[in-house]
Amino acid sequence: INEKRDIFRALAGFISKKLNHEYIFDYLRAAYAFENYFEDEAVASAVYNCLSKLLDHGRTAIVNIFLEKYADRLPQKKATALIIRSGLVDNNKTECLKNIEGILERPETPENLDHALLMMETSKFLHAINDYQRALDYIKKVVIYLQSTDNDALEGAAFVELGFLMMCKGKLLEASE
Repeated sequence: INEKRDIFRALAGFISKKLNHEYIFDYLRAAYAFENYFEDEAVASAVYNCLSKLLDHGRTAIVNIFLEKYADRLPQKKATALIIRSGLVDNNKTECLKNIEGILERPETPENLDHALLMMETSKFLHAINDYQRALDYIKKVVIYLQSTDNDALEGAAFVELGFLMMCKGKLLEASE
């Protein structure tokens, strides 16, 4: 069992760094094959990245089937972030609102990477409903938190979202800096 865990941790690291849409279904199959290891942070992150990539390509049905079966076994904030994102891709704002109801009341600074992911998805939802100021408040907190971590890819995505929100709000000069 420890050997399987080590092998999957190595695969999870590869998935996180080299995610490519051509191989996404192979990665999803690997995630299913190692369903007993979701408590491992590397595994959970790889599964999150894989499902996020599927959502990037509009494959919400596959992600929703996966989440129906495994959402309770993934870290709660990662699962909630995926559910919110899936709702955004499907343009189901009512479902998104139901999942972020408690988050909207407490826009504190993220306490860990999973919380930052959840706040970033909340910001995207707020952006989708044209609440730019609150979306900016959330994404700024995410950016500040991510600057103190070692997650350059997520920090870059947060900066892109921040710049886009600033442009939507008409702050073009600040966004270009």
